[in-house]
Amino acid sequence: MINTVVIRPCTPGDEPLMSEIVCDAAQAYKGKIPADRWHEPYMPLEELRAEIAAGVRFWGAEVGGTLVGIMGIQDVDNAAGDVTLIRHAYVRTTQRGLGIGGRLLKHLKGLSRRPMLMGTWAAATWAIGFYRKHGFALTSLTEKEKLLRTYWNIPARQVETSVVLADARALGMLRETVSAAGEFARIAELWTPRLAGELNGQLVKFVRLKGEFEWHTHTDEDEMFWVLEGSLTIAMRDRSVVIGPNEFFIVPRGVEHKPLCAEECRIMLFEPAATKQYGDQPGA
Repeated sequence: MINTVVIRPCTPGDEPLMSEIVCDAAQAYKGKIPADRWHEPYMPLEELRAEIAAGVRFWGAEVGGTLVGIMGIQDVDNAAGDVTLIRHAYVRTTQRGLGIGGRLLKHLKGLSRRPMLMGTWAAATWAIGFYRKHGFALTSLTEKEKLLRTYWNIPARQVETSVVLADARALGMLRETVSAAGEFARIAELWTPRLAGELNGQLVKFVRLKGEFEWHTHTDEDEMFWVLEGSLTIAMRDRSVVIGPNEFFIVPRGVEHKPLCAEECRIMLFEPAATKQYGDQPGA
């Protein structure tokens, strides 16, 4: 953490440097986000100015009198509810890990009295972790798709490859009951979990299964399988457990296991956000 950070509104004279900061920081996305969403320069000056003209107000972080990070906010009025969006948050590569992004976000949160939303690439796990650390929660896929189409003006491909995080006020505004049948109806591929919610750092997911998964281990997380339809077998090295409808089983952390089912099985997963689908190490 550094102490000589000054947060101030950005001015027209800052715009060339702002574009430079974005293009430098966005290199972290290269090779991570879908190739058809990447372009260079990532945000040319004319695009930045178009965002400002559309109502994005930028604030900057100075260190030693030099602008090193920016973050924008945009108020959006809508019949579904008025919100403030966090837009285009970037810190120069050489200044990462010093708390600059956190100071910018804290300042912007203090400016808004509206519910706040933030959209980013699904592959930008470091950005998702940053916002979760500062009180934002991941919205479900259904919520995300609705929010992106309501409050953003972006292509369908970007909707598909993005996530939305919300503060507590925004979550209170948008939360509705979740239908398991409705979630399963939106799942086209087997073994592809669909995020349905988050609470206290735990993700709730629905997934359709058929066949066999790989042997894998979660070193630091327990994993809960709750069967809603069908039957699921959890094979472990010393035994197997069969889970029927309306039953669940918790695989303890560190236990190697393999889910399998001959016929389609529909389950709910409840696990920490850090849990990796394929485990932390290869199976034996």
